[in-house]
Amino acid sequence: MKKWLITEKEKGVAELKQGSGGSPAGSPALAVAAASFKALSDPTRLRILELLRRGENCACILLEDLPSTQSGLSYHMKILSEAGLVRSRQEGKWIYYGLRPEGFAAADQFLHELGTLMPENPEIKSRQTRLCCSKTEKAEGHDEA
Repeated sequence: MKKWLITEKEKGVAELKQGSGGSPAGSPALAVAAASFKALSDPTRLRILELLRRGENCACILLEDLPSTQSGLSYHMKILSEAGLVRSRQEGKWIYYGLRPEGFAAADQFLHELGTLMPENPEIKSRQTRLCCSKTEKAEGHDEA
């Protein structure tokens, strides 16, 4: 089986790379959305994003405002970076982090599309009815024609 891992390219665009494991529902777009929502599901990562709203910050400054160790911050930053929500750059021995607004735009677009009803597709509607009716008929003891 293949596992989808999110990696960040140098130019800052999230892409999917195949590894070992299972594919999330067969869609790369869903894998990107899942990574974003995983990153947004942790209170520490939300606090980091809140701190980065003020602008780019050095890891040492972020650590002053977080109940975390350097390795803990590194773990959280990896998840945020892989989700495409945060970018990093090294200057000397310091690493600076900043927000990637386009990563949030992708998550926002996914939520918007998810909340929008799709127009009915007659082919899909017909298939849904057929599947639904065949299950009902089997449950009632009727045979399919």
